[in-house]
Amino acid sequence: MEESKFAFRRIFAPVRESFGPHDILNLTADMGAGHRRASEALEGALREARPGTTILTLNYIRFVHPLLDIISSSIYVNTIKVAPELYRRFYRVTKEIEPDSLWQTLLNNLGHRRLLRLLQKVKPKVILATFPTPAGVVGELKRRGLVSAPLVTVVTDNAVHTQWVNPWTDLYIVASEKVLEGLTQRGIPAERIAVTGIPIDKKFSENIPRDVLYAKYHLDPSLPTVLVLGSAYGMTHDVPELCRSLAHTKRRLQLIVVCGHDKILRWRCLEAVERAKNPARVFGFVNTMHELMRVSDLAVTKAGGLTMSEALACGLPLVIHKPIPGQEEENSKFLVSSGAAVESRDAERTRDLVFHLLDHPDELDAMRQKAKTLGHPNSARDAAQEIIQRYLHK
Repeated sequence: MEESKFAFRRIFAPVRESFGPHDILNLTADMGAGHRRASEALEGALREARPGTTILTLNYIRFVHPLLDIISSSIYVNTIKVAPELYRRFYRVTKEIEPDSLWQTLLNNLGHRRLLRLLQKVKPKVILATFPTPAGVVGELKRRGLVSAPLVTVVTDNAVHTQWVNPWTDLYIVASEKVLEGLTQRGIPAERIAVTGIPIDKKFSENIPRDVLYAKYHLDPSLPTVLVLGSAYGMTHDVPELCRSLAHTKRRLQLIVVCGHDKILRWRCLEAVERAKNPARVFGFVNTMHELMRVSDLAVTKAGGLTMSEALACGLPLVIHKPIPGQEEENSKFLVSSGAAVESRDAERTRDLVFHLLDHPDELDAMRQKAKTLGHPNSARDAAQEIIQRYLHK
């Protein structure tokens, strides 16, 4: 009984504020893995470029209160799964909402007193935000004259939403010229925007010979390799159906499936490819995604900002399968219009697109070249250099 009480307090107790001075305060969130991965990639690049730099990284929503983190994540995931059209409408309505609206004002004051106390203890030279909520809160504190440290906001999608727009942000790190254009249209000066790409792990800049990867993953060099990435939170329940249709087809190919931490999805995919005509390997969570992307000819995936950036860095053409409403639909639209991806809304259409591209290598190669053009394999390094040169060079 005492153990369960302790566990309850540990989960629901507010995060303590007993932190000392750091050079950088790095604020992120776990609403989807992309914000956290961008935060980690940029943190690693900053430490490598400026040894000795002290960085404090916090999940801001959990910092405000762990219960808020659990509830907000649950609402986000379940709304997308159960009522995607409701989330789509919410995204569209709030996308163009005025920065001084009641809704945005409430968000920009979320946990502001706790954050101000933290800032007074940490005394950062720079504040980073890879999630819009803490960027807005810091911006509000700067507007009131309570904070003077420069604020760097990393926009983790190829879209501009009102929540990212803040006149008190000193530097925006963005994915593309499209985002730069969107921010300037909202009144942000171009000199406060750096198009470095969304920060991704430096491993994605490694150009590993394919023959090495073929041997490592026991792949046949004579067969095209299709990489299927299962969605987080089980949002693409038809991935096993897709895997079955690809693995059992007469069209010769080999399949790599990554299911992440979803054990049920992995079990269902293993069952789907059992006794398949085509070779298929099914993984859970991997930390070698850069290798799997480099060895693949085509990937089937959703359109998360980080996954998209990693694929582009590897020059990997994409079949985007059922993008999540809102920001992922915007990411997908950008990639499709740029010629690096095609989009599908159901498993049968996705399968047909895979077959079509494998049967038309010229189209696939054109997509590969577009992806390489759009990719930023050194994005984390370039973003770190921008921050150091502007704010930490002394």
